[in-house]
Amino acid sequence: TDGYESTESIVNTTSANQTKNITVSPISGFTVRSAKAGSFSPNLGGVHTDQNIGTNFKVVLGANSLGTTSDAATVSTKLTTSLPESGTMRPLGGKGITINATASNGLPITALGSKATVQIPYTATDIPVGKTEGDLVAGKFDQTIGEWKVLSCTQDTTNDYFTCSTDTFSDFAPLVSSSSVPTPTNLTATASSTT
Repeated sequence: TDGYESTESIVNTTSANQTKNITVSPISGFTVRSAKAGSFSPNLGGVHTDQNIGTNFKVVLGANSLGTTSDAATVSTKLTTSLPESGTMRPLGGKGITINATASNGLPITALGSKATVQIPYTATDIPVGKTEGDLVAGKFDQTIGEWKVLSCTQDTTNDYFTCSTDTFSDFAPLVSSSSVPTPTNLTATASSTT
């Protein structure tokens, strides 16, 4: 659920009737807000911003990205904490952005007619110990394979955002690898005898 977190739990089941209580708590500093919708003429495109996500967030829609008609299409965006971890990637700070597009007839737009540009902000203080800004990538969640897909983006480390090109909308996030463990420091080696 948006705005809540829990610690990771492993459940070993020996029967079909086994249960496990999971405690969730509010995420400190996160406020759940409604999605922001913007209306666009698909044949013209436009720019969608959402201050709830950040001053550096925007979606730039080229002409015909949302279709070729002049009937209004809608783009909605929302900051979310309801994001999956997959493979070796996890959303930085547990946060990301849900982007959806809907045609004038109410049906979802699943593929864009031309690529859109998404500017994805991040908070440098969310970078885990042992990682740097250079370790970050940006990606979107691919529902068909259930994995985060790393996008080809440029990174602005002065203003803390990625600029990425996409041909579909989904969940987007700055990502950090969860596969590597930081190398221990302050270790010493001591010779020992095997005889």
